[in-house]
Amino acid sequence: MAKCIWAAMNEYNEKSSVDEDDDVLDEIEIAGLDRDELEFMDEDERREALEDAGLNTDDFYDEF
Repeated sequence: MAKCIWAAMNEYNEKSSVDEDDDVLDEIEIAGLDRDELEFMDEDERREALEDAGLNTDDFYDEF
């Protein structure tokens, strides 16, 4: 029985992590930005694009 609980917890944690990534991508898309374009920008351009879109750049620091 305990093994089932641990499996469920692991599944929840994995799904939770994926959901957070999806939330970040959703915010970027809603702001009208393209993740691929952001990846190719240098850090200053990316920061400016995020700020211009009204997004907090600190929330996206680890994404690119």
